[in-house]
Amino acid sequence: MRNSSNGLIKLTETLVKVCTRSRILLYSCRKSKHVYKQYQHVVIVCMMKHFRLHYRSVIELLEITPELQRIIGLKRLPHYTTIHKFFRRFSLTKMELVLSHVLRRRFLINCIALQLILNINCTILQLWRKK
Repeated sequence: MRNSSNGLIKLTETLVKVCTRSRILLYSCRKSKHVYKQYQHVVIVCMMKHFRLHYRSVIELLEITPELQRIIGLKRLPHYTTIHKFFRRFSLTKMELVLSHVLRRRFLINCIALQLILNINCTILQLWRKK
């Protein structure tokens, strides 16, 4: 049986890959403090929406899992109000596109893995029948 944190890490890695490859600007304004990149906020909000967490809960989750902080690239944790302000500012449709792309990608990977398993099982069954 899979560990839930393992799935969380895989989801976070996929979110980071998708967000860094998308055309999201690194910073919202050139005069901002440049502490957090926008894709980091997108990853946090997508995690929050996917697991149905609140702003404080997702920050607490990041506090207790330094592995997620490393994957996202956070040197320090944002305050939950920072995430809330970003969510209000950032387009919801862009967020939904990123999340749907990640879920579609995970679905395709699962389908490919299932096909491989079924093909191996069919091959083993055919070899067993030939004996």
